[in-house]
Amino acid sequence: MDPVLGKSALRRHALQGHPPRRHKSQTRTTWLEQVNSRCTLHIAVLMLRAGTDASPTPEWIVRHHAPIPVHTVALVNHGHLLVAGDADGRVSVTTLSTYRPIVFWQAHQGAVLRADAWSGYLVTHGRDHSLRVWKMPDELGSVALSSSMAKNLPLPTMLHEMGVNALNYCAYDMCIRNEDTPTLDGWLVIPNTLESGWIDLYHVPSQQRIIESLGRQADIRSGTERPAIVMALQICILRDILWIVAGYEDGVLQAWTIPVSTMEPTLVWTHKSHTESIMALSMSPTCDSVLSLGADYNIVRTALHQEAVPHVQRIKRPGHACASVRWDERVCVLGGWDACARVFTWPSLEPLAKLAYHKDSIYALSFVRHDAVHVLHAHLDESSDEDAEETSASRQLLLACGSKDGRISLWNETFTKKP
Repeated sequence: MDPVLGKSALRRHALQGHPPRRHKSQTRTTWLEQVNSRCTLHIAVLMLRAGTDASPTPEWIVRHHAPIPVHTVALVNHGHLLVAGDADGRVSVTTLSTYRPIVFWQAHQGAVLRADAWSGYLVTHGRDHSLRVWKMPDELGSVALSSSMAKNLPLPTMLHEMGVNALNYCAYDMCIRNEDTPTLDGWLVIPNTLESGWIDLYHVPSQQRIIESLGRQADIRSGTERPAIVMALQICILRDILWIVAGYEDGVLQAWTIPVSTMEPTLVWTHKSHTESIMALSMSPTCDSVLSLGADYNIVRTALHQEAVPHVQRIKRPGHACASVRWDERVCVLGGWDACARVFTWPSLEPLAKLAYHKDSIYALSFVRHDAVHVLHAHLDESSDEDAEETSASRQLLLACGSKDGRISLWNETFTKKP
């Protein structure tokens, strides 16, 4: 201890970076040793805290679309391929064995609302009021990231195009009639062509409109002058019955059932668990419930049956743009306007982790899907069956986050709840 300043003054001066007045018997080396000792202790405490509360780190960052905002991502082919679309209308398909694009082209003249694989084909929806079905090229290559990347790659072939409504930024959703057979035969749900508050149901690929203006009769009965516009849609099929769930700008969530045999819709329930606009919906893989979120503080899980009671969880930060439920139905993830993705348990919606990598809002999320529907017919050069199986096993829990900053972060975490 310094006989002139005393112990407290020595500590204060050391932390401020100033050497204290020394007794003649005290050397500068002794003072430096004391400062180093305190700094070492402080660093050890910080490392201990970081080890317990640190956010996970991404496995890889895909930058093909930067700096253009990424609006949609989809992990297809059991995690071997990544589909992405951006605000300039470009769509890319990237192989995750090399993290290089195998196709990268101008799919739309406006922002891409959704791009996903369905029974071998790629279905894209753009702000240019068009929905297009693409076939992947027979020969695929991959190039390193460069300014001429799009020119050096083969282009997909457009098979079908349909004029649709894209005024309210609500993307399409689809379901396939028989998920065990790789055939593009199913139903597509999208906002009505003329009125964004109603819904149309189409058959794919015939483009036949089966139901027009779903929700119109309820608006007529209630005397609504201007119906709330549709913000998000989901569709699934359970035991030959179609379920359509719609989220609206006034916070209302509605569900209809449509028997495939009659195609007569029935309104099952209407709930208003949100105080602000619903921005996104995510159906559970088994189609037993749907997750809704939006501009308010609530995240809501609602079961798909007649007597459903919404399970509302209030969180600390408002504003979410997207969501995804993992295939094993143990966790779900929400993409926030604050540039963070937050992981919750499913179905209890308890917080698990925060993924803080991006610098701007999270616009799109996708867990890997292990089914025969979300698969592209792409002739990929896989090294061997054993390597392919090992790679698939390592991607069981893969998550893709697309952001306004133009980057796509890939995460491979279990997100288990701490004891």
